[in-house]
Amino acid sequence: RAPTRPPETPWEILGVAKSARRDEVKRAFRKLARRLHPDLNTAPDATHQMQRLNVAYQAVLRELGEDL
Repeated sequence: RAPTRPPETPWEILGVAKSARRDEVKRAFRKLARRLHPDLNTAPDATHQMQRLNVAYQAVLRELGEDL
């Protein structure tokens, strides 16, 4: 049986450290959004990937004490 890995945190999904500043988080989000957006990404799960990214971004902003 393979060891189970804990689910990714919003920070991991965005690829930033928990100490990242808002501008770093925003830059990471925009970079990933360009790559994952369903209009540009032909992967069958592109919509799911983009939704997951959006949820992670909102969660990080809430942790930073900011809203969209």
